[in-house]
Parts: sequence; C-alpha cells; structure tokens
Amino acid sequence: MPTKYVKSKREATQLERRLFIEFEQGYRLNDGKLDFVTSFEKFVESKRITISPVTFNNWKYSLKVFSKYFQGKKIGELNTNCINQFAHQFITDNPRAGVSSKSSLATRLNHLRCYFDSLVGTVVKTNPVPKNALKQFFRTSDFNIGQSQYVFTDDDLKRIKLQIISDFQSLHISRWGTRLAILIAMETGMRPGEIQALTFKDLIEVDGRKLFRIHDSWSDMTGELNGALKSRPQGESRDCLPLSMELVKILSRYQLKQLEFLNDHEIDNDTGRIFINLGDYRKCAEGRPISQHSFNDMLHKICDNLKIDSECKQLSMYSFRHTVSTKLANKPGMSYPWAASKLGNSVAVFTRTYVKADRDLDNQMMDLWTN
Repeated sequence: MPTKYVKSKREATQLERRLFIEFEQGYRLNDGKLDFVTSFEKFVESKRITISPVTFNNWKYSLKVFSKYFQGKKIGELNTNCINQFAHQFITDNPRAGVSSKSSLATRLNHLRCYFDSLVGTVVKTNPVPKNALKQFFRTSDFNIGQSQYVFTDDDLKRIKLQIISDFQSLHISRWGTRLAILIAMETGMRPGEIQALTFKDLIEVDGRKLFRIHDSWSDMTGELNGALKSRPQGESRDCLPLSMELVKILSRYQLKQLEFLNDHEIDNDTGRIFINLGDYRKCAEGRPISQHSFNDMLHKICDNLKIDSECKQLSMYSFRHTVSTKLANKPGMSYPWAASKLGNSVAVFTRTYVKADRDLDNQMMDLWTN
C-alpha cells in the first residue's frame, strides 16, 4: 500500500478509505516513483515482437529523445504541464521538425500516450497526454503544412514514360530495373517495398486483365521480406490495379532478357524476383532487390533531364502513389472503397492522406469557368 501523510484524523480516515479502494481496484501508485526512462525502455522492448523492425526503430528513437528530455524524472512526475513543456522545448531545439500531424513531435507524443495508456488504472488514474495533444499544446498559427508529395500531371507522366521506353532501346538489361519499377509505380501506385518484393508469379490474369496479386513487401533496413503487407496479417494478399498491355509486354520482354543475363553469369533467381539486383553480382546471387534509394535516384535523374519541377515538394516513388490516388478519386463514378482496396488502404486513409486536387482537372475547370 502507498503511504501518504495528512494533518487530521478525519483526513486520515478519508484517505485510508480512498487508498484501500484504489488498492482493491489494482492501482500500483508506488510504481509512480519508478524512473520513467527505465520503465519506457522496458515498454519499448516488450513491443519488439509485435511490431516491424522499422516501427521498432521509431520507438527506439522516442526512447533516445525521452532519455534526453526526461532524464531523472519519475513516472508520476510526468503530468500534462510537464509534457506540454517538453513539446515546446523540442520544437525550440528542433525548429525544422515543425508542428503538424505527421511531424516527429506528433510521433513522440503518440508514443508517450500509448505508453501511459498501458498504465491507466494501475499506475496512473488518467493519461497525462491528451488526445490531439498538438492542438491543445500549440496555437493554430504555430502549425505548419509540412512538405507534401508532388503529384504528377498527365503531361509529366507521358514524358516520363516516353523517356523510359526510349532508354530501353539502348540500355543493357542490368540497367532496366529502376526504370521498370517507375513504370509499375506509375500505373499501380504500389508502395516501393511492395514493388521490390514482386515476383513474376505475382503477375496473374483476372477477368481478362493482367495485374499483380501481392502478399509481401521488402525492407531495405532489415535486408529481408517483412512477411506481410503493411497493416495486414501474414498470408493476406491484395489485387493491385490492372496493368496496361504495353507494360505487360515490357515485363515479358524483361523476363526473357533477365533469364539470359542470369544464365550467362550462372546465377539462379530462386526467388523469381522481378527486381533482383542485376547491377551487383553479389546481391544478385543473394536474391536481393534493387534498393528504394536507387529507385528514387533514377526518378530524380529522369525528372531533372525532363525539367519537371516538383515545386519544392517531395519527389519520390511515393509521388506516384499520391498521383494514382488523386487520379482515381477525381474520376467520375469511381468507387472509393474499390480504389482504396487496390492501394491497400482504408477509405479514411485513402481520402485523408493521398487524395488531392487533380491539377489537370483543375485546369479544365478554370477554363470552363473563364470561358
């Protein structure tokens, strides 16, 4: 039982009753005197087996941050005011981090709230990290929009595609991979890790249309498959958006050329992986795919050559995911549940995260209005 001191017998009787009730309800108020950082570290370690390595690393970074800002603090000392002060100090020390729902600070506060949720009803009575903490800790004018992903126009996509197809005419097969990945991202909006994990067997025919049925993704950080798609149980698959016949023919041509290359170098592609790294014999023999970094480097190179201006927005393979989502959402008669399922998202995430105004449609509407 925790020990507390009061001034009178009456207060002592009331306190005794309250403490006994708390004891019966399972409260461990003495645990509030434990070192917060040590407790949080144990909490993070307990999550290792339930989260991906990438997510675990994110939690480890939170531990690093909290070790700096909450050093020597007891669990019970972290009240809402203390956490509010941490949030403001974090932004002062890291002004480029910014205040937004996708910021580093937002993630740290979410991790804190998750940690204290596990203690509510036993060590603490209420969670000191409020819901929508950023909105309670900061003024609206303190928020920033953040850097958004670039959404390609139809003209951008056409020029990129023509450039890549032209490159295929003269390039050695070992240099096709990054460009082919860009074409697939352009038509399907797949995540880079999903593209890396693709095998030739994943290409199937459904109702006369060729598409990828995927069930796994690759992690560059761990150097292996994740074992499942994002936010999906192991073994669950997803049918992606159908491919154009032109892209299907390019894939077929690439498969033959890849096989010739591997036979010439006496390398087996036991995984059947499409994007096995032909430019690195060791990685190729190990069945490792081309890295996401290489995908993005090639995209930047092509866009620079074509003078495609990203307007200070993020330009990466994820730009195609945002572009495809935007095109789908702005297509008359499109079913949002169908579109979201093809991209592997809930309808809420599909509309909130990826859907933006289509600049091509915006130009059409402007012309319609002015004319």
